[in-house]
Amino acid sequence: MTKGVFIHRSDSIYDDSPAERYQFPSQYLGRVSACIGDWIIYYEPRKIRGTRGYFAVAKVAQVVPDPSAKGMFLALIEPGC
Repeated sequence: MTKGVFIHRSDSIYDDSPAERYQFPSQYLGRVSACIGDWIIYYEPRKIRGTRGYFAVAKVAQVVPDPSAKGMFLALIEPGC
């Protein structure tokens, strides 16, 4: 069982949608792939005004190359979790 914490910021340069997908660069592929089938926790940095710290859990269904951004990947989130 892998423990994953995905950092999410509303002003992020990444194309994240916490209920659907988490976009990340290839350097994290091994770490994120280890989370497939497991639960992760979403975290917003507290130093950003109006953020919540730890705010959600999700289950990673699969990891795929991002078809719209070279060198990027998407962790697809299991629906309804």
